[in-house]
Amino acid sequence: MKCPWCHEWEGPAEEYSRHLETCPQYKRSSSEVPRTEKYKLSLTEILYFDRLPTYGEISSFFREYNVDPFLIAHEYGVFQFWNVEYIDCLAKEINKLVGSQLVLEVAAGDGMLSHYLRQRRVNIIATDSAEWYNTVKRRDKVELLDAVAAIRKYRPIIVIASWLPYEAEIDIAIFDENAHYIILIGEENGATGSPKFWNTEYWKKNYRRSYLEECDRWNICRTDYEGRYFHSSTSLYTRI
Repeated sequence: MKCPWCHEWEGPAEEYSRHLETCPQYKRSSSEVPRTEKYKLSLTEILYFDRLPTYGEISSFFREYNVDPFLIAHEYGVFQFWNVEYIDCLAKEINKLVGSQLVLEVAAGDGMLSHYLRQRRVNIIATDSAEWYNTVKRRDKVELLDAVAAIRKYRPIIVIASWLPYEAEIDIAIFDENAHYIILIGEENGATGSPKFWNTEYWKKNYRRSYLEECDRWNICRTDYEGRYFHSSTSLYTRI
C-alpha cells in the first residue's frame, strides 16, 4: 500500500503503522484534528461501544473531519469499525449457514462483534486469551480461553476470528482444529495472522475459501483512508 499522507512511502500493510510514527505529514494532520465538543460527540457515535453506527455515519465522520481511520483506531484500540450494515449482513450469512447452532468467536478482544451478532439472534460465545487486555477493555461477555482451548471446549460449527495478531500462528492452530466453517475478518497477506498461513495457503489442506462480498461492501478498518476502503475482507472457509 502507499501512504496517503506523504505519497512517498510504499510498502506492506503491516509496516504502515510503523511508517506513520515518523511520517511528518501524518503527524501534522494528527495535530490539526479539530477536537471540539462536536468532534468528540461525533467520535463517540462511531466507536460502536454504546450504539452501533451506520456505515454512512462512519464514512461521513472521516470526510467531515478529514481524519485517517488509523488515527482513531490507534488511539482507541479499534481494528474494525463495526456498523449496522456490516453486522446485519454477517448475521444473515451466519444464520443462513447454521441457523441456531453454536458459533464461537476466538481472539474476541472487547467482545463487541459477538455482542452485536447476539442481538441479531446468532448463538455465539466470545472468548479471548486475555493477552491483550492491557490495551483492550472487555465490554461484554468474553470468556477467558485461548483459541484452541475454546474450540476444544465448545466444538462449534463455526469459528470466527477478527484481526488475529500479526505473525502469531493462531490461524494455523485454529485451522488444525477442523471446525466445519471458519470466518476470518481482517487483512489478507497483511497486518493479520501469520506469514506461514498466507504464504503456504495453509487452508488449502482441508478447506475451500470464498468471500462474503456483500458484507465487505460495508467494511471499514484501521488501515483504510478516505476514498480507499476495503483493506479488510471477510472470508469464509468451508471444510472439504
